[in-house]
Amino acid sequence: MFEAVIPLNSSMIPHYQQIIDFKDLPEITFGEIFLGMSYLPTAERITIKVEKLRYLCKTEKDKKIDARLIVTFFHHGRRFYQKKLPSIISAESLTTNNNMHEINEIITQNIPLNDIQSIYVHFELIIRVLHSKDESIISGGSILLGEHTRYESEWQTMLEQPRQVHLGWYQFFG
Repeated sequence: MFEAVIPLNSSMIPHYQQIIDFKDLPEITFGEIFLGMSYLPTAERITIKVEKLRYLCKTEKDKKIDARLIVTFFHHGRRFYQKKLPSIISAESLTTNNNMHEINEIITQNIPLNDIQSIYVHFELIIRVLHSKDESIISGGSILLGEHTRYESEWQTMLEQPRQVHLGWYQFFG
């Protein structure tokens, strides 16, 4: 009838189950993304500039791929904004050998100062092989920015030093 919180210790968990530590995520990377982030507390606005992608998965030379990036904002676990970027790999970027893809997309959201600590930003990268029988997904990775995530220190730096653009490469993990 009423909810109760029961603290668990290791003796209460069966021996075949393990406690999951969410800071130890898999080390298989699916590429990297270059982001510029800033928060303006006076305007209560967060701006994220998605600039570049690099080190995406390798495919055969004659195959064409389509990469899509989906950016989702969460507040207390509920989605309140989602933007699907159009195909982010052009024909010119596939012919060069530097494996660098320009995006240059700016995402701006109004977030009150007292809610910024409970915001999470999720980046999802989906890569498909085009013109194949099933157009199957060959790669998919994601990044989560916010408190209690892999990139918590970068998020806190952005909040502690407002009005500055914080640039960095972030790895996609599967």
